[in-house]
Amino acid sequence: MKLIMAVAWLALVTGACADTIVTRAGENLVGDIIEESDSAVAIRITNGSGTIIHTRVVPRAEVVTVTIEPSALKQERAAHEALRRFQLNSDQELAPASYQQGIAAFTSFLTQHPDGAQAQDVRRRLTEWRFELAQVEQGLAKFRGKWLSPAQKQRAVADAHQAAVLATGRQELLALKRRLGQLEAQHDLLAKGLAETADSLNATESA
Repeated sequence: MKLIMAVAWLALVTGACADTIVTRAGENLVGDIIEESDSAVAIRITNGSGTIIHTRVVPRAEVVTVTIEPSALKQERAAHEALRRFQLNSDQELAPASYQQGIAAFTSFLTQHPDGAQAQDVRRRLTEWRFELAQVEQGLAKFRGKWLSPAQKQRAVADAHQAAVLATGRQELLALKRRLGQLEAQHDLLAKGLAETADSLNATESA
Protein backbone atom coordinates (compact mmCIF):
# COMPACT_ATOMS: atom_id res chain seq x y z
CA MET A 1 0.00 0.00 0.00
CA LYS A 2 1.30 3.39 -0.97
CA LEU A 3 2.46 5.53 1.93
CA ILE A 4 -0.06 8.22 2.92
CA MET A 5 1.66 11.41 4.00
CA ALA A 6 -0.41 13.60 6.31
CA VAL A 7 0.09 17.27 5.56
CA ALA A 8 0.53 20.05 8.08
CA TRP A 9 -3.11 21.11 8.24
CA LEU A 10 -4.10 17.55 9.16
CA ALA A 11 -1.87 17.69 12.22
CA LEU A 12 -3.52 20.93 13.23
CA VAL A 13 -7.00 19.47 12.84
CA THR A 14 -6.24 16.25 14.73
CA GLY A 15 -4.26 18.03 17.47
CA ALA A 16 -1.16 15.92 16.90
CA CYS A 17 1.50 16.69 19.49
CA ALA A 18 4.43 15.02 17.71
CA ASP A 19 5.34 13.05 14.61
CA THR A 20 3.32 9.86 14.42
CA ILE A 21 3.61 6.57 12.56
CA VAL A 22 0.70 4.15 12.37
CA THR A 23 1.75 0.62 11.45
CA ARG A 24 -0.15 -2.24 9.85
CA ALA A 25 0.04 -4.04 13.19
CA GLY A 26 -2.00 -1.24 14.77
CA GLU A 27 0.87 0.46 16.61
CA ASN A 28 0.76 4.23 17.11
CA LEU A 29 4.38 5.36 17.39
CA VAL A 30 4.76 8.92 18.69
CA GLY A 31 7.99 10.88 18.73
CA ASP A 32 10.23 12.69 16.25
CA ILE A 33 10.93 11.32 12.79
CA ILE A 34 14.66 11.62 12.31
CA GLU A 35 15.15 9.91 8.95
CA GLU A 36 13.10 8.76 5.97
CA SER A 37 14.09 6.68 2.98
CA ASP A 38 12.39 4.59 0.32
CA SER A 39 12.83 1.50 2.48
CA ALA A 40 12.13 2.70 6.05
CA VAL A 41 11.18 5.49 8.44
CA ALA A 42 13.14 6.08 11.66
CA ILE A 43 11.38 7.66 14.63
CA ARG A 44 12.82 8.66 17.99
CA ILE A 45 10.18 7.62 20.51
CA THR A 46 9.72 9.63 23.71
CA ASN A 47 7.49 9.37 26.77
CA GLY A 48 5.13 12.02 28.13
CA SER A 49 7.95 13.97 29.78
CA GLY A 50 10.00 14.13 26.58
CA THR A 51 12.57 11.55 27.68
CA ILE A 52 13.91 9.49 24.77
CA ILE A 53 13.00 5.84 25.17
CA HIS A 54 14.50 4.40 22.00
CA THR A 55 14.75 4.81 18.23
CA ARG A 56 12.56 2.61 16.07
CA VAL A 57 13.14 1.90 12.38
CA VAL A 58 9.91 0.88 10.63
CA PRO A 59 10.08 -0.73 7.16
CA ARG A 60 7.99 1.14 4.59
CA ALA A 61 5.98 -1.99 3.92
CA GLU A 62 4.73 -1.92 7.54
CA VAL A 63 3.74 1.76 7.51
CA VAL A 64 0.12 2.80 7.04
CA THR A 65 0.37 6.55 7.70
CA VAL A 66 2.96 9.11 8.72
CA THR A 67 1.87 12.37 10.32
CA ILE A 68 4.48 15.13 10.39
CA GLU A 69 4.00 17.70 13.11
CA PRO A 70 4.19 21.28 11.74
CA SER A 71 7.40 23.02 12.71
CA ALA A 72 5.50 25.75 14.61
CA LEU A 73 3.79 23.15 16.80
CA LYS A 74 7.06 21.30 17.30
CA GLN A 75 8.75 24.49 18.46
CA GLU A 76 5.89 25.25 20.84
CA ARG A 77 5.99 21.71 22.24
CA ALA A 78 9.73 21.93 22.84
CA ALA A 79 9.33 25.32 24.52
CA HIS A 80 6.53 24.00 26.72
CA GLU A 81 8.57 20.94 27.75
CA ALA A 82 11.41 23.27 28.73
CA LEU A 83 9.06 24.84 31.29
CA ARG A 84 8.77 21.56 33.19
CA ARG A 85 11.74 22.52 35.32
CA PHE A 86 9.72 25.32 36.91
CA GLN A 87 7.71 23.63 39.65
CA LEU A 88 6.06 24.93 42.82
CA ASN A 89 6.32 23.20 46.19
CA SER A 90 3.19 22.92 48.33
CA ASP A 91 5.30 22.85 51.53
CA GLN A 92 7.88 25.49 50.75
CA GLU A 93 7.91 28.92 49.17
CA LEU A 94 10.63 29.72 46.64
CA ALA A 95 13.16 32.52 46.71
CA PRO A 96 11.98 35.72 44.98
CA ALA A 97 14.67 35.28 42.32
CA SER A 98 13.34 31.80 41.51
CA TYR A 99 9.81 33.15 41.11
CA GLN A 100 11.09 35.92 38.86
CA GLN A 101 12.97 33.41 36.72
CA GLY A 102 9.87 31.28 36.26
CA ILE A 103 7.66 34.30 35.54
CA ALA A 104 10.13 35.48 32.91
CA ALA A 105 10.13 32.05 31.26
CA PHE A 106 6.32 31.84 31.18
CA THR A 107 6.06 35.39 29.86
CA SER A 108 8.58 34.63 27.12
CA PHE A 109 6.64 31.54 26.08
CA LEU A 110 3.38 33.51 25.82
CA THR A 111 5.10 36.22 23.81
CA GLN A 112 6.26 33.64 21.27
CA HIS A 113 3.16 31.42 21.35
CA PRO A 114 0.23 33.63 22.45
CA ASP A 115 -2.39 31.49 20.70
CA GLY A 116 -0.65 28.13 21.04
CA ALA A 117 -2.21 24.91 22.24
CA GLN A 118 -0.38 25.25 25.59
CA ALA A 119 -0.96 28.98 26.07
CA GLN A 120 -3.87 28.51 28.48
CA ASP A 121 -1.86 26.17 30.70
CA VAL A 122 1.09 28.57 30.77
CA ARG A 123 -1.18 31.53 31.61
CA ARG A 124 -2.59 29.55 34.53
CA ARG A 125 0.91 28.78 35.80
CA LEU A 126 2.00 32.38 35.31
CA THR A 127 -0.93 33.54 37.47
CA GLU A 128 0.03 31.05 40.19
CA TRP A 129 3.67 32.14 40.20
CA ARG A 130 2.79 35.82 40.32
CA PHE A 131 0.41 35.18 43.23
CA GLU A 132 3.07 33.27 45.17
CA LEU A 133 5.68 35.96 44.55
CA ALA A 134 3.25 38.55 45.93
CA GLN A 135 2.73 36.43 49.05
CA VAL A 136 6.48 36.10 49.59
CA GLU A 137 6.98 39.81 49.11
CA GLN A 138 4.42 40.33 51.90
CA GLY A 139 6.60 38.24 54.19
CA LEU A 140 4.42 35.12 54.21
CA ALA A 141 5.63 31.52 54.15
CA LYS A 142 4.08 28.43 52.57
CA PHE A 143 3.23 25.11 54.18
CA ARG A 144 0.86 22.44 52.90
CA GLY A 145 -0.66 24.78 50.38
CA LYS A 146 -1.43 27.51 52.91
CA TRP A 147 0.20 30.89 53.37
CA LEU A 148 1.19 31.68 56.95
CA SER A 149 3.35 34.06 58.87
CA PRO A 150 6.85 32.69 59.55
CA ALA A 151 5.91 32.10 63.20
CA GLN A 152 2.72 30.28 62.18
CA LYS A 153 4.64 28.11 59.75
CA GLN A 154 7.21 27.26 62.42
CA ARG A 155 4.44 26.07 64.74
CA ALA A 156 2.69 24.20 61.93
CA VAL A 157 5.91 22.40 60.98
CA ALA A 158 6.53 21.47 64.62
CA ASP A 159 2.96 20.22 65.02
CA ALA A 160 3.22 18.20 61.82
CA HIS A 161 6.50 16.68 62.98
CA GLN A 162 5.00 15.76 66.36
CA ALA A 163 1.96 14.23 64.68
CA ALA A 164 4.21 12.19 62.41
CA VAL A 165 6.25 10.96 65.40
CA LEU A 166 3.07 9.98 67.25
CA ALA A 167 1.68 8.20 64.20
CA THR A 168 4.94 6.29 63.80
CA GLY A 169 4.87 5.40 67.50
CA ARG A 170 1.31 4.09 67.24
CA GLN A 171 2.22 1.97 64.24
CA GLU A 172 5.25 0.54 66.05
CA LEU A 173 3.11 -0.18 69.14
CA LEU A 174 0.53 -2.02 67.05
CA ALA A 175 3.31 -4.02 65.40
CA LEU A 176 4.71 -4.95 68.84
CA LYS A 177 1.25 -6.00 70.05
CA ARG A 178 0.82 -8.21 67.01
CA ARG A 179 4.26 -9.74 67.58
CA LEU A 180 3.45 -10.29 71.26
CA GLY A 181 0.25 -12.09 70.29
CA GLN A 182 2.19 -14.32 67.92
CA LEU A 183 4.77 -15.13 70.62
CA GLU A 184 2.04 -15.90 73.17
CA ALA A 185 0.38 -18.24 70.67
CA GLN A 186 3.71 -19.98 70.07
CA HIS A 187 4.27 -20.21 73.84
CA ASP A 188 0.86 -21.81 74.36
CA LEU A 189 1.53 -24.28 71.56
CA LEU A 190 4.90 -25.23 73.01
CA ALA A 191 3.43 -25.54 76.52
CA LYS A 192 0.71 -27.81 75.17
CA GLY A 193 3.29 -29.91 73.38
CA LEU A 194 5.42 -30.23 76.50
CA ALA A 195 2.42 -31.18 78.59
CA GLU A 196 1.40 -33.87 76.11
CA THR A 197 4.97 -35.19 76.05
CA ALA A 198 5.11 -35.29 79.85
CA ASP A 199 1.78 -37.14 80.03
CA SER A 200 3.03 -39.63 77.47
CA LEU A 201 6.23 -40.24 79.45
CA ASN A 202 4.29 -40.66 82.70
CA ALA A 203 1.98 -43.14 81.07
CA THR A 204 4.96 -45.12 79.76
CA GLU A 205 6.64 -45.19 83.18
CA SER A 206 3.43 -46.32 84.86
CA ALA A 207 3.11 -49.18 82.41
